[in-house]
Amino acid sequence: MPKEFSVTAKDAFTSIRYRITPSKESKAKVKDAGKIRYKEIPKYARPVNQRSREETLELQQQAQEDVSNLSLLARLTMERTQLEILHRIKEYRVLFDPVINRLYPLFQKLNEDDRNEDLGLPVKVPGEVRERLWSWWNALNDLYYDFEERGHSLTNKEWRILKGALKSIGKISLSNLNDRLLDICSELEALDLNYS
Repeated sequence: MPKEFSVTAKDAFTSIRYRITPSKESKAKVKDAGKIRYKEIPKYARPVNQRSREETLELQQQAQEDVSNLSLLARLTMERTQLEILHRIKEYRVLFDPVINRLYPLFQKLNEDDRNEDLGLPVKVPGEVRERLWSWWNALNDLYYDFEERGHSLTNKEWRILKGALKSIGKISLSNLNDRLLDICSELEALDLNYS
């Protein structure tokens, strides 16, 4: 059994075993082998607050004012955006009202055609065209009556599309409604408007 700090070695040529005892210097070198080493972390003293109580209160008050100023700025920005949307809704209402008023008699005629078709009487506008125009009219009416609420959620692109749709509807001539009913319906259908 080898003693502590002794090593047995075998000679390769003679196969004789020797006991080697390391010197004190060698023992000192391997004395700490395998032990966990702890690294000393330098400890820094916490900074001492050199400010007086008044200075601290003043800094806190200044920070509070900065926060209130930023919140005021954010609120003013949001109110400005809301105000711009309200102005836009007011501007588009001026375009919307005449379009609805101009189209109302046309859809009364289409309603008469629907009743005539139910009674088996001849109609001026085919059923498919009437159906597409009615769905288009219902979408326009929904937008018109919910415009105050839906206007706040429209994107800039949707505003542009709506303005173009209203202007293109305004360019269609609705004169001689009784004689030109089919032509007017075809023109409206050809616009292929979508503003939902």
